[in-house]
Formats: sequence, structure tokens, C-alpha cells
Amino acid sequence: MVVVAHGLYEFGLLRGGADAKAVMALALLFPGVYPHLGPLPLFPPSAFAEGILRVFFPFAFVILVDSALLFLIVPLLFLARNAARGDVTMPRALFGYRVSLAGVPKHVWLMDRIENGKPVHVYFPRRAEDRDEQLRLLREHGFKRVWVTPQLPFVTAMLGGFVLAVVAGNLLLALFGGLGR
Repeated sequence: MVVVAHGLYEFGLLRGGADAKAVMALALLFPGVYPHLGPLPLFPPSAFAEGILRVFFPFAFVILVDSALLFLIVPLLFLARNAARGDVTMPRALFGYRVSLAGVPKHVWLMDRIENGKPVHVYFPRRAEDRDEQLRLLREHGFKRVWVTPQLPFVTAMLGGFVLAVVAGNLLLALFGGLGR
């Protein structure tokens, strides 16, 4: 799982080093162990399947998958926020929100950009960017409001995914109805 976490980081699937290190730490803390606390998890694998899952679907990976499923709520929250403000431009409304160019928050990535002298919109901004230069270019092109996406730390979703994995179990298997009691 440590190698998998490192690979996910190298290929950009885990965007932050803290996220990858958290998965690695969980893999070391729970090496093939599926915790059982009284009646928890609510959706336990069968005794037969648990042995197989320890090898091919370790608990750290269950936490990662549960965290990703939990993180899928974020686009719905963006949509609700944008709908409440009357600014539902699809699909942008699923990935971020609009702010005044004069008051762009510090911990966001710009989704509106100027590249090769032309305005473009990106859904998954690059981490390395000259933010001040982009803001200057956007002002020069007459932008008053821009779309941004917050820099949400996945490690917070992993905390929720950990709690979800302990309480509910392997949600992916539960969703597909497999390997239950």
C-alpha cells in the first residue's frame, strides 16, 4: 500500500504530499487489519472474503476509496452554493464558484486563465502557476469576476473516510452488494 500511495502521488491522483503520507501511515498502522468494534462495521465482509480483501483490498485502500466517495459530495455543495447565488453555469458550477477579481481568496486555484493571450477555462488547474501574473492578465482582459476552485485538502476527507470505513466498512463493496454477510 505504501508503494501504491507513492505511485498515486507520482501520477497526480493524490495531489498533495500530505495525502500520500497519510495513506502510507494508515497502511503501516493497519497492515491487512480490518477493525471490528462490536457491531461495527455495519457492512462487514464475509469471513471468507475478509482474508482475500486483506491482500487485494487492504484497509488503507478502503479508507482511500471511502474518502473519495465522500469527496464526491463536494460538487453537489458547489452546485448548491452557486444555485443559492443564482450563478449556475454548468459544468463550472460543479467545480468551483465565482468571486470578484479584486477579492480573490488566498487558498484557491484560478479556473479562468489567460493562455497564449486568450481567455481559457480549466477545471483542474495546475498547481504551479504565477498567480499574480494571471490576475494581472485577467484584469487586462477586462474580467471583473472569475471562477475559482478552493484548495481543499484531501487529508480532511481521509479523516471522514477513516471514520466511515470503521463505522460502515467497505462502501464500494456495500454499494455493489458484494461480499456481505
